[in-house]
Amino acid sequence: MSTTDRTALLDRARSGDDRAFAQLVTPHRRELELHCYRILGSRSEAEDAVQDALLAAWR
Repeated sequence: MSTTDRTALLDRARSGDDRAFAQLVTPHRRELELHCYRILGSRSEAEDAVQDALLAAWR
């Protein structure tokens, strides 16, 4: 994805476009879950932590 595409998605996400937000975060979700898993030691807690973080970022 080009910088221009990412910028356009970011602008759309900032305007409330949930699909644009999903396109921005989906490629990074697994890496975030793995990072949280290393810290928390639980897959379900890691998934919850990422979900909470992404929800906070969306708001």
